[in-house]
Amino acid sequence: DDAAATAAERHWYQTALSYPSIEDDMLARLSDSVEEVEVKRALFDMTPWKAPGPDGYPAGFDQQAWEIVGSNVTDFVKNVWINPADLKRISGFRAALNLEKYLGVPLTGKAPKQIDFQYVINQLQNKLSTWKAKNLSFAGRVTLAKSVMEAIPIYPMMTTNIPVSIIKKALKLQRSFIWGDTSEGKKYHARCLMKLGWDVSRGANGLWCAVLRGKYGRGASDMMKISAKISDSSLWKNLVKLMPSIEAHYCRAIGNGQTTCAWTMPWIEPGLRIMDLAVTIPDHFSHAKVVDLIDESGCWNWDGLRWLPTSILNKLIAIPPPEEINGDDFNFWPAGKHGNFSIASAYNILAEFEHQAEAATWSIIWRINACERVRAFVWLLKHGRLLTHYRKSKMNLGPPFCMFCEDEIETELHVLRDCSKSMAVWLNTVHDSDREAFFSVDFQQWLDMNLQGNVKGIDVNNWQSYWAIACHALWTWRNKEEHNIKFVGVLLMRDGSLLTHAKKENNSSGCGGILRGSNAEWCGGFAKGLGACSVMMAELWGAWEGLRYTWRLGFRHVELHLDSKMIVDKKEGLRKGGAYARKFGDFCNPIGKFLFVIRTGRQIYVRILS
Repeated sequence: DDAAATAAERHWYQTALSYPSIEDDMLARLSDSVEEVEVKRALFDMTPWKAPGPDGYPAGFDQQAWEIVGSNVTDFVKNVWINPADLKRISGFRAALNLEKYLGVPLTGKAPKQIDFQYVINQLQNKLSTWKAKNLSFAGRVTLAKSVMEAIPIYPMMTTNIPVSIIKKALKLQRSFIWGDTSEGKKYHARCLMKLGWDVSRGANGLWCAVLRGKYGRGASDMMKISAKISDSSLWKNLVKLMPSIEAHYCRAIGNGQTTCAWTMPWIEPGLRIMDLAVTIPDHFSHAKVVDLIDESGCWNWDGLRWLPTSILNKLIAIPPPEEINGDDFNFWPAGKHGNFSIASAYNILAEFEHQAEAATWSIIWRINACERVRAFVWLLKHGRLLTHYRKSKMNLGPPFCMFCEDEIETELHVLRDCSKSMAVWLNTVHDSDREAFFSVDFQQWLDMNLQGNVKGIDVNNWQSYWAIACHALWTWRNKEEHNIKFVGVLLMRDGSLLTHAKKENNSSGCGGILRGSNAEWCGGFAKGLGACSVMMAELWGAWEGLRYTWRLGFRHVELHLDSKMIVDKKEGLRKGGAYARKFGDFCNPIGKFLFVIRTGRQIYVRILS
């Protein structure tokens, strides 16, 4: 009949997701049309007072009046069997493609899609907001990104697999937050910008390359030797900065040899230029091209190239001489596939990811058992990016010398190991058996030996963590002492500070005092005989000697308390006085405060002078 034909058209079949499996004959019976006997049996199996349907009648009404309404009920069930969508119309329920969310997690009856988990991305964007990226330090951004990334996706991952596209978006948000990229502005990616620089250097005919060469190239024949002016665009300036990196890793493929300079271009192997070797190029060869290095027979002119090192000659044997049929010379990128430049190969080369030992070192840094700011500090240290005086001197921001060690360049190694302030820490913690190696290796070796824990410490169980925390503390204290006037200051005052006093006995004078730290601890003392002088001169001598004494001890922020109101009131005018007064006035510039105090006791002071 028609009902059976319609039911057959619905193509009931066994799916791969069905469980348990159903036999074919059972599946055929289930897909048959509904019979009146089946409808009656199902109806009479219900309790009479079962919840009524849309008509308001319970099952008992149809049971009692089956002889009258039975055919209508059977037709209705058959119609619904053929057209299941009628259930939605009759019952008033709303059909939904998914069950939306329950306890914040989407209940999907199908494979998860990207749109179902867009709320995860929205939550991450709300947490990793722009103002936090601008106000937090690098270590703070890393800490926040890690905590947010670990917390937000965990809950939905407990019930379903998050799509890969959502994971990639989340990781992109994390990277952008850490490195300071926003939707309004993004930073230049050096490796991506190198691709444009590579196209410019090899003479590509793209629109951007033509515009840059025409506007800023200034007729340069070798685009590896370009320069930038102050008025040039930031794009061109960045390309100029990247050209040395490109030049160090590219190579010239020799065709006819007419456009490749034999001495200034790397054509034997990447990065190898003859001009960089300790050889003297003959005058008649000073401007030679590669084609000029062959003889009349088309072979290398070995007699004319005897002055080259043997190692170069051996490499030259494996290189075919230039020929006209080979076409023009061109640049190629040895690390790329088929000699073509790729961002991935440039990144791997410049980041030195091909060195497994180096990659292991970076992994060690981020596993140090310390807080995030310490790990971030060691990461910067490994990159050699600490803003030391030596680095600031390259920016014309001051002299390169250490503020505690005279005539010593303040490099990263000097700050953290060789400075007198730092060495005092290591001498008390590094075991005698390891001190020679600890204080003798270069910077990179010093980092590696400490990161790998190859140093034996005194009462130190985990040297790696101890060393990282100590280096961070040394750098922090050093900067605070230099820039924070309230950090590690000393007081020069009566009770436990510097006292200056002049006493006259038999026409002789003297001065002396003691030095007290910011926590009232003893720092030292001094005394000096002055001979015959005035009270004013004795006061100046006392202040002068006290300041010199604190300076020798390494203190740069001093609060000087004097009982001579005349010196305090006329401190600026002292520079116009006598020789010693002018010295004292000039020396007082770095002092933080000058205060006048009234002395009421002299026990310590008198004992020093006596």
